Amino acid sequence: GGDWTLRSREELARLLGHADWRVRLEAQFELAGRGTSSLAVFAGAATHPDAPALARRHAIWGLGQLAATHTEALAPVRTLLQDRDAEVRAQAFKILGDHGAIRDAEAFIAALKDESQRVKFFSAQGLGKFRQATATPALLAALRDNHNEDHYLRHALVLALARTDDRAALVAAMTDPSPAVRLGVLLALRRLRSPEVARFLTDADPYLVREAAIAIN
Repeated sequence: GGDWTLRSREELARLLGHADWRVRLEAQFELAGRGTSSLAVFAGAATHPDAPALARRHAIWGLGQLAATHTEALAPVRTLLQDRDAEVRAQAFKILGDHGAIRDAEAFIAALKDESQRVKFFSAQGLGKFRQATATPALLAALRDNHNEDHYLRHALVLALARTDDRAALVAAMTDPSPAVRLGVLLALRRLRSPEVARFLTDADPYLVREAAIAIN
C-alpha cells in the first residue's frame, strides 16, 4: 500500500526480491515507469550472480519494458545469454526475441543446443520471430535431438520453421531418417498449407501417414 512514487530506487531494487509476487511486480512497474533513470538499477539486479533469483527475473522483465522505448536497455540483457542460471538465460532469450534482436540470431541458433529445455524453447520462439532461413538447419537438428519427447519445444521449433518458410529445405528434409524431423516438417508444411504434405501419405511411419491425412482434411 501507499504511494510507490515516493519510494527510493534503492528500496525498489530490494523489493524486486520480495517474497510476495505483488510487491515484486509493483516495484518492477514503478521502476520501469521512471524510464532510463532505472536502467542501472535493473541492470545491476539482473547481472548480479548472487542477487535473489526472483529479483533477477523481475529486473530482466523490467529491462524488457524499458527496451520498448529505449533500445539500450537490451545491452545488459545480452550479457546474460551465458549466465549460469538456466532461467536467467531463458528469460534473456525471451526478451531479446520479443524485441526482434536479429543481431543476436547466431546466439539463438547456438542456444538450440543448450542443456535447458526452456532455453531451447525461447530461442526457437525468437528465431521464429526473426524469420531467417539460416536458422533452418539448426531447427531441424533440434527436432532430431528432441526425439518428439518435449511437445512444447517441438511446437516452438515447428512454428519457427513455418515462419522461416524455407520451402526447399523443408522438402529436402521430408525423407530424413528421423521420424521426429519428418513430423516437424509435416507440421510446418501443414501450417504453410503446402500440397507437399500429401507426400507423407506414403511415409513408412503410420503415425505420420495419419497426421498427413488430418492435415489434408
